[in-house]
This record gives sequence, C-alpha cells and structure tokens, in this order.
Amino acid sequence: MSSPSICGYAGFASPDNKIRLYTKSECDRLDGNFHANGECTYKSGGSISYDCREVNNDPIATLYANRYYIGGAIAVVGLISWRMMMKKA
Repeated sequence: MSSPSICGYAGFASPDNKIRLYTKSECDRLDGNFHANGECTYKSGGSISYDCREVNNDPIATLYANRYYIGGAIAVVGLISWRMMMKKA
C-alpha cells in the first residue's frame, strides 16, 4: 500500500506505530481537523493519520520526525558544515 500524496514527511509515528500523529500547525497545513491526541482527520471525514500510517516505515520520514527530539541540532550541524565548506572554497 502506498501513502497518499498528502502525507509528505510531516508528523511522527504514534507509540504503537499504527497511525501518524501531527502537531496542530502540521495538521492545519494538511487542511485537516486537529485532535488533542495528535490525530489529524479530513474535514470531510476519515483520518489523515490513518491514511498516512505507511510513512511511519519510511527511514527519511523517521529522520525528519526526529527533529522533535533533537531540536535544531541537525540545522546547526548543517550550517556549521556549510560555513566550513565555504571557507575552504
């Protein structure tokens, strides 16, 4: 089964890995209804979180979701690496 194109890499896996959870701002960008448990549903009915559950098994999505746990560390490391590369040029 493939995930709908709406899924992208937003959100993060639920603890049981059965659905994808979102922040309110991510759910808003998906034009969904945000629920306090992190589930995002379509305004017309049905669950974006359920439909996007396959993204939980995508290693890139997992790396992207880890930004919640490591804060801006990846961005800082990337910026430092870029600056070092530019100095060598």
